Amino acid sequence: MTLPDLTGLPLEAVVSLAMIFAFADTAVSVVIAIANKNFKADYLADFLRSHVLLRVFPIIALALIGVGIPALSVPAIPEASLAATVALGLYGIEVLGSIKSSGADKSVAPAG
Repeated sequence: MTLPDLTGLPLEAVVSLAMIFAFADTAVSVVIAIANKNFKADYLADFLRSHVLLRVFPIIALALIGVGIPALSVPAIPEASLAATVALGLYGIEVLGSIKSSGADKSVAPAG
């Protein structure tokens, strides 16, 4: 049995999936927070920090190194592409868990 080559995931697919995961997690959490009347605008700034800067950006950077940057004479590094694919999969699992826990949050905003 041979394993599939996971080092060849196109850069566009990595970027698209990472952004879809981040958007889905944020959108579901915001909708649930609004429905529970405990939404805070700070949540959106936290999204930029926790998802885009700490998760999406490093995954995209790994994928970019994996495919190489010919204009800068940076060769493709298949191991970086594989690491990006694995990181993307783990991020997807994290997002599913986050969405599941968001759906279980039935707390009501404190009065006054």
